[in-house]
Amino acid sequence: PGIGKSHIARAFDERLQSESHITLRYFCSAHHTNSALFPFISQLERAAGFKHSDSSPEKLSKLDALVAQSTTDPEHVAILASLFALPARDGYRLQELAPQKRKEKTFEALSAQLDGLAAQQPVLIIFEDVQWIDPTSLELLAATVEHVPKLRALLLVTARPQFMPPWPSYPHLTTISLRRLGRRDGAALVQRVTGGK
Repeated sequence: PGIGKSHIARAFDERLQSESHITLRYFCSAHHTNSALFPFISQLERAAGFKHSDSSPEKLSKLDALVAQSTTDPEHVAILASLFALPARDGYRLQELAPQKRKEKTFEALSAQLDGLAAQQPVLIIFEDVQWIDPTSLELLAATVEHVPKLRALLLVTARPQFMPPWPSYPHLTTISLRRLGRRDGAALVQRVTGGK
């Protein structure tokens, strides 16, 4: 099922290649179902270009450059830096925030980043394997599902049948159930993924 769902996401991205857009990819993992905001943190790491060899100041500089593409609020950099245990900018006493307030500010910073990107050009948001999403990420994803009609964005969420979305059946949602591929389609998919090897 994972190959089929990834294939659908890739197909959307390929169809949009002729149109200018930004693609944000989020991956949930069976190994990180209890890691708060794992898909969002991983996406930020990839988008910022973090390397294992980067020092804390180098990572902070890369994160600063990434966030500057979508929002001008310096507090957002400090909030997102705290997700990576990077030192906060002077003037932001994040350690003094109550956990609920810190979560709210983190959601605001991540939402502001999406809003800022969508204001510049359309955004394709791909959220894969949501059956493994952690509870905090699911809360933020549910808020994004509700908010996405106000943006120039298309949100594609893939999940196995056991996933029960916590959001209502909004009029802007369409559910597509994928069945097991037939032998011919499965062979074509494998051939395409392997490049005929």
